[in-house]
Amino acid sequence: ELSHECIGGVERLVIFVGHCRSGSSVLGSLLDAHPHVLIAHEYDLFGKLLSSPQHFHNRSVLYRELYQNSWEQSHKETGPRNPGSKSRKGYSLAVNGSWQGSFTRLKVIGDKSPRMTTNAYSSSPEKFGTVYKDLKRMVGVPVSVVMALRNPFDMIATTVLYEVAGKRSGKKPESFSATNKFVGEAVVEMEALKLFHQATTVESMIKRLDLNKRFLEVHNVDLVENCR
Repeated sequence: ELSHECIGGVERLVIFVGHCRSGSSVLGSLLDAHPHVLIAHEYDLFGKLLSSPQHFHNRSVLYRELYQNSWEQSHKETGPRNPGSKSRKGYSLAVNGSWQGSFTRLKVIGDKSPRMTTNAYSSSPEKFGTVYKDLKRMVGVPVSVVMALRNPFDMIATTVLYEVAGKRSGKKPESFSATNKFVGEAVVEMEALKLFHQATTVESMIKRLDLNKRFLEVHNVDLVENCR
């Protein structure tokens, strides 16, 4: 459990916005691997704040739950950041030998739930704005927003492959065939419309909440290049 000293040492809260299949899970896992950073995985911060605002009566409750989520993702047998586990897509989000789920000195804490956060804003911009302001007052530290960007055609293509050939048939994405052509076309159109809607929602969120000075764009290509 986080001590009061650790909680008082947090200098920044991070929230993710954006689209699914954008690479945000990898980015969140890499940030969580840093000894001064804890990033929860799909905690759905704003969903919880909107549904149970009375539960988060101070920042200690929030920080401890984010920490618990980060720890479980890295230490539970089924956690996606556990080195011994693999997702249904066949890969792991573990960074071996890192500080995932733990830290030496906690400076940054946050939640990686981009799709959930974006949808929460889309459902009720007014309520979201109120909750966002209350959150900033409660934590008393700067709030940074992270959005991972990826080629939109890649996001649509991978979503279609997993939707049509993966989830529905239980087969690997490589098994996508001509027999799925018409179903695939329908999913492509649906995913393209969803992506456009999410993009306009994020743009609206940036303007409405005045996030321009606190918004950080992280391009996956740059991330890969800098890690070589």
